[in-house]
Amino acid sequence: MALADIEEGNAIPLYYFARDDRVYNAFVEKLDEHSDAIRAMPNPRLRRQLEALRTKLQGRRLSARVRLKQLSRGTQN
Repeated sequence: MALADIEEGNAIPLYYFARDDRVYNAFVEKLDEHSDAIRAMPNPRLRRQLEALRTKLQGRRLSARVRLKQLSRGTQN
């Protein structure tokens, strides 16, 4: 579903999967860089999901497992 809104993409660098704030900072940087395109997306559900990711991943030093649990709880609402 999200692929329909993505025109072109780049591979995610492996260091993004480190357990620190690099992932979050890179994610927020890309969100800010593409904020106009995100606001213009016709899919409100995808916009809400991106905002939830920004909120839930906010710079915490948590393991990937804990982050996934938080995200899964947030999307069940």
